[in-house]
Amino acid sequence: MEYERFIGWDISSNLVGVCVLDRSGTVKSFDFLDLRKIESEYERMNKFEDLVYNIIGNDPQTLNIVEDRLAGFSRGFTNAQTLMKLGAINFACSWVLSRDGVVRKLHPSTVKAMMKREGLFIPKGSDKK
Repeated sequence: MEYERFIGWDISSNLVGVCVLDRSGTVKSFDFLDLRKIESEYERMNKFEDLVYNIIGNDPQTLNIVEDRLAGFSRGFTNAQTLMKLGAINFACSWVLSRDGVVRKLHPSTVKAMMKREGLFIPKGSDKK
């Protein structure tokens, strides 16, 4: 299938970033969803679903790209509760995206290598997302 656009989703427990590219790789839009003040997981998913439908609609010509869950954490730097929360949010968001489109998962090291190649490298220890 030829995709008309590609959407990259950076899913975390507090913020969800999204970037839309057209077929030629031109950035068409980018946005984020701030989940920090929403305590209920169900309300977080409702907000995410609203964002998805505002961006994607019901367009089957979209390939959604999501960083694979929990693949890039160093032992001892993140507690188990945070990892479980992130894994659950990543799964739920991926499920919402897969209902109306195609989802491809990328390993975090692949994502970081692609970003670095494009000059988007974020140094370790930085608070920039």
